[in-house]
Amino acid sequence: MSKVDDHLDAIALCLDNDLRTPALVLIYTGIDIMAALSRPALVKKTGKRQFIKWAEHHMGCQERIGVSGLDLYAARCGIVHTATAESSLSDDGNARRIFYSWGHRDKPEPTAGAEISGRTDVVVRIEDLADALCASVALFRREVRDDPVLASLVRRRSGKLFMVRAAAP
Repeated sequence: MSKVDDHLDAIALCLDNDLRTPALVLIYTGIDIMAALSRPALVKKTGKRQFIKWAEHHMGCQERIGVSGLDLYAARCGIVHTATAESSLSDDGNARRIFYSWGHRDKPEPTAGAEISGRTDVVVRIEDLADALCASVALFRREVRDDPVLASLVRRRSGKLFMVRAAAP
């Protein structure tokens, strides 16, 4: 899982250099990657269900950052596909739109609660989202260490992810 560390390092580099949208893309793809590594053996493809399960179980998204796994999945779709807060799930009122703040916690947060068409949008600090992902990876590593069956599954899947081959001379 050293490539996961590379991914987390890339998020930190983006945040350290005020590259907020690339950091968000990396955070959301990081959740996708971790959901793919942890999905049950008989689940062939990673999708919305696995993403939400990872966000809720491993990241503790509701407790840590005040959003549901579905809210995060909708935000992922918006950021990854259009670099916006918009997604089909939020447009249909099935998930809250997530807007982002960044920087020090001692500064006042923007108001998170503008009512729009009967739903409440929310503001999430990008650093809190990154911290939740890092904590979830640490939790998952402990689970892998303690579960030989999961460890075997993750080793097999890790071998397929992050394939990099040098160009022929």
